[in-house]
Amino acid sequence: MSKSLLRKLRNALIVLFGVSLIVFMLMYLSGDPIALLLPMDTAPEVAEAMRESLGFNDPLYIQYFRFLSGAVRGDFGNSLHHNQPAMGLIIERMPATIELTLASVLIALAIAVPLGLVTAVFSNTIIDYIGSILALIGQSMPVFWLGLMLLYVAGVKYRLLPITGRGTWQHLLLPAFTVGAYTAATIARMLRSRMIEIMQQDYIKTARAKGVRHKWIVLKHALRNAVLPVITILALQLGTLLGGAVITETIFAWPGVGRFMLQAIQNRDIAIVQAGVFILAVSIVFINIFTDVIYTVLDPRIRYE
Repeated sequence: MSKSLLRKLRNALIVLFGVSLIVFMLMYLSGDPIALLLPMDTAPEVAEAMRESLGFNDPLYIQYFRFLSGAVRGDFGNSLHHNQPAMGLIIERMPATIELTLASVLIALAIAVPLGLVTAVFSNTIIDYIGSILALIGQSMPVFWLGLMLLYVAGVKYRLLPITGRGTWQHLLLPAFTVGAYTAATIARMLRSRMIEIMQQDYIKTARAKGVRHKWIVLKHALRNAVLPVITILALQLGTLLGGAVITETIFAWPGVGRFMLQAIQNRDIAIVQAGVFILAVSIVFINIFTDVIYTVLDPRIRYE
């Protein structure tokens, strides 16, 4: 177990090294960084002086190692638009993004697990057909469309819930459901197919022959073995939700990292974009490591291997 964990940590460091290269190159994707920082009518000598003072005339490898040493300390420089440390601004908005992500995961699980179990237990019946259609609709709806429809119906037309901002649990419901709908549909379909497959296994037939109640066969024997693929999907979706809720945060004016980074891109605030991409990448890497640890807890066969 310890060797496996050390190997995963080593791989994580390699991934983060690659991420640091990509984040560093963000500064150069749009051309000369100084051209992004200064007005278009800036005198050439002023631009050259600033380029020299910021170290952009140094060789690229020296600039990268200077950037890497700052990134290790969490120093990505100051935001051009806010004139404050970029990492501090990102960290200020991380709780809102984490709150939205966790709420959307809870909503997704609350919908997906019962739906997947019911459609598997009553497979090839009207209940299964209805549940499968609902899951298919959930996977097919674009996030921006669902968000706008929920905003209009629940927020504008019937005034059931607040439509913008962050404060109470009521502010959280609409954006969390918008983000979690696709994940719920994906998990429900995966859980259904996995449960149907497991219910045909020999050990399930043996449990039935021994007289084990159907409820315990489904919950104790089948569900436990069906949950590993669900955890895989959930881990992948968690990383996606953590870094990809830009559209939802923008629609509902949710003050998270995604919306803040979109504003930074519009303002050409490179330091904010670099800090945001780096911290989200680190979060996703450690989510994957934590998921691998959960595997060994739920399935002893993985631990023994």
